[in-house]
Amino acid sequence: MNNDKPIFFAGIDWGFSSHQVCLTDHNGSVLGEQAFKHGGGGLSEMARWLTKLSDSDPQNIAVAIGVTRGPVVESLLEQNFEVHSVNPKQLDRFRDRFSPSGAKDDRRDARVLASALRTDRRHFRRLEPQNPDIAVLRELTRTREELMSERNRMTNRLRQLLWSYYPQFNDLIDTLRLWLLELWELVPTPTAAKKTRPPTVQKLLKRHRVRRIDAKGVLDILRQGGISIQQPIEKSRVTRIKATVQRMKIIDRQIKQTETLIDETIDALAARESTENGVVGDIEILRSHQPTWRYLSLKRKSMPFP
Repeated sequence: MNNDKPIFFAGIDWGFSSHQVCLTDHNGSVLGEQAFKHGGGGLSEMARWLTKLSDSDPQNIAVAIGVTRGPVVESLLEQNFEVHSVNPKQLDRFRDRFSPSGAKDDRRDARVLASALRTDRRHFRRLEPQNPDIAVLRELTRTREELMSERNRMTNRLRQLLWSYYPQFNDLIDTLRLWLLELWELVPTPTAAKKTRPPTVQKLLKRHRVRRIDAKGVLDILRQGGISIQQPIEKSRVTRIKATVQRMKIIDRQIKQTETLIDETIDALAARESTENGVVGDIEILRSHQPTWRYLSLKRKSMPFP
């Protein structure tokens, strides 16, 4: 049976380990309620249960859920169910119809979702299957944001440790780029800075094409009077920074790899759009943002410290 409008309505109260489902007919009568374990088997069983209990095709079943993406949504859309999402605040209002207290209950919430979708479908957002390339691009962008956040945290940690025994090194830092990490490995303490010759530092600067300061300028800053602390304490801080620097280098490589994948995905989208539609306006918008996030990847902000 295929109709323009759904004739069955399901509400899914999703969870990390299981999903509570309620199915009603077009009159609002509850046809069944059941919980399904999260996982490939559980989601497949849920889809079979909905079609079997309704004795209908997936396109005749409208499903309400409180998220806009994720494995439950993607699995249902892939099987041609009509999926709608609702804002959690709206769900709170719909819940008041069933319980004045508004208390959270999985079974009741699944029933609330099914009922509200049947009577107030205009308040729900109809979800559509994602373009695979756009989905990949979204995941890559999130990955990059997570990596950048982690690097910012490590940058703040490193600056705090430097402040505690080697504050003059922080005077060199505008943005903590790779050459500064390698410079610290070369001269991790004020004592090491006094023993390091300018040609050694100049070689590092040349390798990284640093022109804003020369080797003499670097060493003049690093040889300023340091903070007098016990050697074991200084050694322990050097050890902590060494571990942080190694992790930052790994994250920098991951950021670079992720940005390369983002570029490749945008190029693939552009090629496909040009071939299929001859219109690449949206792709050009995406490309216009690339220089921005590349610039921001260099201008990493650091939190202030005392």
